[in-house]
Amino acid sequence: MNAAIDELILVLEQETECYREMKAVLQDEAQTIPLSNRQGLDRARSRKEALVARIKDLEQQREASVRHLASTYRIDASMVKVSDLAAYFPPPYDRKLRSCADSLRSLVEEVRLKNGANRKLLQYYMRWVNNALNLLTDIFDEQPVYQKPGIRLENCGYRSNSGRIIRGSI
Repeated sequence: MNAAIDELILVLEQETECYREMKAVLQDEAQTIPLSNRQGLDRARSRKEALVARIKDLEQQREASVRHLASTYRIDASMVKVSDLAAYFPPPYDRKLRSCADSLRSLVEEVRLKNGANRKLLQYYMRWVNNALNLLTDIFDEQPVYQKPGIRLENCGYRSNSGRIIRGSI
């Protein structure tokens, strides 16, 4: 029985370590975004993909371990959380399991917040790039030479007819 509890604690510790590494990757990503460092962003993306795959594997192991321990203690495995399961364990294990679960939960929240901040930062830079493209597209808007008056053709999906420097009709 203690071996099953130790296995669950080990999985939680490994998962916590993956989230710590994910937090570091997200911090690196946040530093590379303003610099438009494509290689750095590609490295961060590939590291995140590898970590997400590892976290998925650990999640499956954790769920299997919790189901096994819950069935051993005759608890409904579909509704039990690791911190709830800790109440059924002997004294040294219950504290260790709650501690692991709490640190993992707080780290997951930190990673979630950092990932959201990076997403907002990327969206900000994408809007900036789109605005720059719109400005350049509007400056050099290509129009057909012979077009009927009143007909306006859109150019490549970008806004037209605002801030034009070069006249678009003849």
